Amino acid sequence: MISNELLWNQKGLIAWSIATLITLGVFTGGISDQLQFGNQAICLLNIQDYRKDASESWVFEAHSGHCSTAISYGWMGIFLLFASIGTRFYFLYKKEEPSRTVLMVLASAASFWAFVSLIMGFVVSGGVAHTCEQFEKSGKSCGAVFGEGFYANNKDVVYKKNINTINAATGSGWALVLFWIMYAAYEWHSYRHASLKWW
Repeated sequence: MISNELLWNQKGLIAWSIATLITLGVFTGGISDQLQFGNQAICLLNIQDYRKDASESWVFEAHSGHCSTAISYGWMGIFLLFASIGTRFYFLYKKEEPSRTVLMVLASAASFWAFVSLIMGFVVSGGVAHTCEQFEKSGKSCGAVFGEGFYANNKDVVYKKNINTINAATGSGWALVLFWIMYAAYEWHSYRHASLKWW
C-alpha cells in the first residue's frame, strides 16, 4: 500500500510539475520567438562584429547554433518531465511505492538534467550578455536595439524583439536549474528511505 506521506508528496509533485512546465514554456518560447528571426535561421546569441556597413546600416555576424540547442533542451526537458511524473503516477495508480531501482533511475536522470540545465543557463545568459555588449557599440541600450528590430535579406520585413521577454527566458533558464535540483533531491531522498526491494 502507498503511504499517506507519499500521497502528500504526490501533491507536491503536481505543484512542481506545473511550475516546471510553465517555466519550460517561457524558456523555450522566449528563445524561439525572441532570439531568432528570419524563418528561425538567425540566432541572436553570441553575435559577432557588430558594425556599420558601406550603406551606414548596422550589420553583424550570426553563426551560433545555441538557439536551436536551447530549444532542443526545452523540448527534451518537457519529455523528461512527463516521463518522470508519468512514472510516479503510474505507481500511485497501482497503489504501490516505486522500487529502489526505479527511484535510482529517476534520481539519476533528474541529477543529470539539473547539470544540463546549469550548462544551458550559462550558455543562454552568456550569449545574451555578449550580444548586448556588441549592440551597445552603437551607443544605444541593448533593449533599444532589440526593440528597433532586425532584418535578414528583405529590409521591408523587420523582426522586432522585446528585451523583457528575453530577460524572462534567461531567468527561467536559471529557475529550471533550481527546479531540477529540487526534484533530484526529492528522488534521492525517496531512494534512501525506500524499502529494500529492488524490483
